[in-house]
Amino acid sequence: MEGIISVKVSLRLAEVDDLKINRNTLRYGQCYAVKNSDGLTLSGMHIINEDTDPLELKFFLDQKRLLVPVSCLDATIKILD
Repeated sequence: MEGIISVKVSLRLAEVDDLKINRNTLRYGQCYAVKNSDGLTLSGMHIINEDTDPLELKFFLDQKRLLVPVSCLDATIKILD
């Protein structure tokens, strides 16, 4: 199909800091995926916005079913002499 681009995205388990800026503020714009209860498939990519239910995010986070894209900040940085 013309106009479709395939992209490979690496995901890791989400941490609280990935989802919130501070105690009461969600990190709007953060992409995330949710593993289905079988643990083998994903529900698709989502973006945190004003309609995101923080209790639902906490539920999936506690169950280790919430994934976020790996970023360059996750990589170990090697300092060259």
